[in-house]
Amino acid sequence: MLYGGVERGSVYFINEDKKALVDTGPTNSAGAIIEGIRQAGARPEDLDYIIPTHIHLDHGGGVGNMLQYAPRATVLAHQRAVKHLLEPTKLVGSITQVQGEAVVAAGGPVLPVPAAKLHGIADGEALPLGGGQTLRLYEAPGHAPHELAIYEEKAGGIFTGDAVGLYVAKANFFSPEMPPPSFDLEDYLKTLERLIKMQPSRIYYAHFGTNYQAREALEIVREKISRWAKTAEKIVSQEGIDALPEKLFAMMVAEMEPLKAEPEKYERIKETSIRKNNVPGLTGYFRRKLAAV
Repeated sequence: MLYGGVERGSVYFINEDKKALVDTGPTNSAGAIIEGIRQAGARPEDLDYIIPTHIHLDHGGGVGNMLQYAPRATVLAHQRAVKHLLEPTKLVGSITQVQGEAVVAAGGPVLPVPAAKLHGIADGEALPLGGGQTLRLYEAPGHAPHELAIYEEKAGGIFTGDAVGLYVAKANFFSPEMPPPSFDLEDYLKTLERLIKMQPSRIYYAHFGTNYQAREALEIVREKISRWAKTAEKIVSQEGIDALPEKLFAMMVAEMEPLKAEPEKYERIKETSIRKNNVPGLTGYFRRKLAAV
């Protein structure tokens, strides 16, 4: 996946009798994806399905554009994502408000998906691809309310998008992804529990690759997000909600020490995942809890 000319994550091409692409990245990733499909011995025109795990722009921003290269493909998405794929103006406006115009512009324009090309999936829906491969699409909210996790039966792996966060293999570093404005802690933990019960053999992360100790990886993220939430709750009760962002940022950055061996990823994750996503996402969650009380 390319974003503003920089490698930012992974998309996956499943090359069976029927062919599927999991995530597209932003619009300007199309060239790299098409080249990858060709290197796998196929053509973008051969794609039967495009499946965005969710429609944040670094995962699904390029869906409408990819259809120009894959005209016979059907887009399969969470029911709650359908309206935003049909008309992305509100989505782009919301992301611009949170992340800024420069970040949105870096990925390229977001094109709408024609209604005739779009199918909202049912939880647990099966998608046979032939060659012994079937995909099962599951709702996986928490990171976003419209998130999907996709289990592939052939190897027992699961494509998680951002549902269980990111993974940097060289540093053995895991982190939840908790972006504003709709991060939900309870949903995130329920999704982790659901995926653990599936007993996948591996996790195909959107950021940045594959992990083959799936249960351990899921349990690490569950422990980390539960501990962060308990610490946040304590800070709010003792010091108030306004003290939370600074304390959260310091705590999360202190746990990034293993990533210093990869300076580029360290800085990007610190400034994007931690400062712009996790800190405001978890703070916003507690602000909503206080408002409800």
